[in-house]
Amino acid sequence: MNLTKNQTSAFQTWNDSFLLNIEIIDKQHKKFFEIFDEILLLSKNGDTTSKLLEVIEDLQNYAHYHFQTEEVLMANANSPDSELHIIQHEFFIKKMKEFRIAYNYNNSVLLNQIVVFMRKWLLMHIYEVDGKYVESVKKYLAENEFQIEQY
Repeated sequence: MNLTKNQTSAFQTWNDSFLLNIEIIDKQHKKFFEIFDEILLLSKNGDTTSKLLEVIEDLQNYAHYHFQTEEVLMANANSPDSELHIIQHEFFIKKMKEFRIAYNYNNSVLLNQIVVFMRKWLLMHIYEVDGKYVESVKKYLAENEFQIEQY
């Protein structure tokens, strides 16, 4: 999927253009957007209290769960470019750790940094990176039963 200028500038929250039509992944992506909505609300309200740390922890925890789901599906489906995909997941986890450190040092622009990072991540990762495994994962799921613990 290629992004249009309208998609990048109007992006604030979940919409159906993010659907990959893989139910388990779409549900998990929606959860990421719910967390992002919390971040946007904190940003709008200028809130830098302990709620920010809670949101960073939610992102970290949920990312581990979601990335595990994607990585198992990609491995089972022999998806192309899965190694590069996993490297991006590792980058996300590293970035969340950096945000936690920045929080501990009372970084005054941290909330804005998180908003910018998450906006770019959700757009590029879902549209560009996740889009590469859709065909192989759909084929795998059509032929196999797949279950994962619900978060």
